[in-house]
Amino acid sequence: MTHARFSDPWTSHEAAASIDQVITKDLQKCIHMILSFKPMIDEELVDAYQAQVDMGHIRQVSPQAIRTARNELYKMKHIYVSGVKKTRSGNQARVWSVNLGL
Repeated sequence: MTHARFSDPWTSHEAAASIDQVITKDLQKCIHMILSFKPMIDEELVDAYQAQVDMGHIRQVSPQAIRTARNELYKMKHIYVSGVKKTRSGNQARVWSVNLGL
């Protein structure tokens, strides 16, 4: 997340907030695109995102940022839970799918 210093003028604070919105929207678009190819659990989504980073197609973000952006897509009903699947460690995880009705 981009931050302006406390002592910076209000314009710097607005610019930092607008950068965050652009980054978030771009991240959401990328996650939506990845999930449109195949439903995935978060673990797979992070791996698929990282593969795109490794190819130089998108910028690096943390796994938490990916999960947060995925959750925002869920709240906006752009994706939904289509089932459960085990993670590599054997835990149950939600499978995320694109809502094609939008």
